[in-house]
Amino acid sequence: MARDITGATSAESQKSSGARPIVFAKLEFDSGDVRVWSGVGDISFNGEIYTGLGDLGKISPIEEGIEQRAFGILLTLSGIPPSSISLALDEDVQGRDTQVWLGFLDDDYALIADPVLMFRGRMDTMGIKLGSEGIVRVTGESRLVDWDRPQIRRYTDASQQERFPGDKGFEFVNATVEREITWGGQVAGGQGGRTVAAG
Repeated sequence: MARDITGATSAESQKSSGARPIVFAKLEFDSGDVRVWSGVGDISFNGEIYTGLGDLGKISPIEEGIEQRAFGILLTLSGIPPSSISLALDEDVQGRDTQVWLGFLDDDYALIADPVLMFRGRMDTMGIKLGSEGIVRVTGESRLVDWDRPQIRRYTDASQQERFPGDKGFEFVNATVEREITWGGQVAGGQGGRTVAAG
């Protein structure tokens, strides 16, 4: 994916030593967004507060390639109390947006503007492992996965309204399904009361 990167971020990423990389992740659930980062404590980014996970969070390597195919990602959160697992069990995750950024902290541990968007896609599955502490694994897919999914469109008014609200082109399609239409043959009552051929 094309990326914009500031000069300060680019310079920090090229340091041979002393760089302090961090990762932000935003998961947009129906019940509310989950915003976490790879450090400790809270930090502000994009006008929102991200909660630090420290060593409790992990992220799989982010892949890219020149071929046109979807790449995935795996986000892992451990150390979750069993009482909080019910929230994950009740949440519908498939198709919800997720984003991951790579950023850097300066020598004073302040965020260098602006973190780079490394992954944008949709959540696919959420796996949960129970024990004394819970582990939640969320898989995400890039938006290119939609290329492999059939886009089903039908010649019906409902399908037409989804794409073009207010269009009346298919309004009477359902009424023609069982309608009997006479095509050709003999029709009584022609000119002068004669029987004429129709069609």
